[in-house]
This record gives sequence, C-alpha cells and structure tokens, in this order.
Amino acid sequence: MRSVLLGAGGAFAGFVAGWVGTAAVLIALGGILGVSNREGAYDMGAAFVFGPLGGIARAVLSIPGARRAPSAGR
Repeated sequence: MRSVLLGAGGAFAGFVAGWVGTAAVLIALGGILGVSNREGAYDMGAAFVFGPLGGIARAVLSIPGARRAPSAGR
C-alpha cells in the first residue's frame, strides 16, 4: 500500500512540476525568439496545451523513481 501511495504522490508531483516547467520554458523561449503573441494566444497554447502534455510525460517518468525512494519511516 505504501508503494502505491508513494507512486501516486510522485506522479502528482511530477505532473505539477512537468506542467509548470514545460509552460515556463515555452513561454520564455517564445519571448526570446520573438514569437507573435497576439491576444495571448501563444502563452495560452503553451500553458494549456503543451503544459499538460509535459506534465503527463513527467508524471509517467516520476512513478518508478518515487516507488524506489527510501522511506523515512524505515
């Protein structure tokens, strides 16, 4: 049960980190490259299209690492 909770917690933390990280990198990269951002369309796409995709990828990659982490109670 403990490994399931660690895996779920790791997946959630990975999802949030992946979403925020992907969106931040894409928004910064768009600003550096001078991408047209009329009415915030580029930023919205980065935050609400590519951000969740990065979050899902990061969550899937976080599960095995969280399950193998040494627990503090042992």
